[in-house]
Amino acid sequence: MSQRRYIGFLILFVFLQGCALTTWTYLYDREYQDSARKFKAQVSVDWYKFNWTQSFVITKDGILLDRIVVERRKFKDKLEFTKKKYFDDMSLEDLIEIESDNLKSNDKTNKLEIVANEPAKLDNYAAYRLEYTYFTKDNLKVRGLLYGLIADEHVYRIYYEATDQHYFKENKPAFDHFVETFRLL
Repeated sequence: MSQRRYIGFLILFVFLQGCALTTWTYLYDREYQDSARKFKAQVSVDWYKFNWTQSFVITKDGILLDRIVVERRKFKDKLEFTKKKYFDDMSLEDLIEIESDNLKSNDKTNKLEIVANEPAKLDNYAAYRLEYTYFTKDNLKVRGLLYGLIADEHVYRIYYEATDQHYFKENKPAFDHFVETFRLL
């Protein structure tokens, strides 16, 4: 009987330790600095950061409902979906073309529509802003905003995606504030 009890306590201990190793961190309303991706920005209250990824990923209501992502990529890095590549001396127009093709080449996005393509400024850098919509395989409409800029031989991609029906409008002010306060380190 004591051996059964010991094994039971051991299993319970391992289970509780696993619960403590969360992959999410609660973010308070404050400036967040990411030294790995070399940026800082204001993060709104009640958002959570996903810790086990190469990108900076935060969500308020769940990763499938809304998310803000920041990526810092070298020119030589391969993009997820397109065969096109970043290159040295790339113009902002070249970057927009590559990023648009990357969105269109994603087989998980059905009926992708680029709603707007506008110049933007991020931390005094010339940037672009793409607004797009697509449907998931489950026929859920998603709306996204993608900002991009070139700095120090890297491409910065900052995007916000959320379900169009409710979460996009609800959490867009938090993304707008994030973009307004975004600074490179």
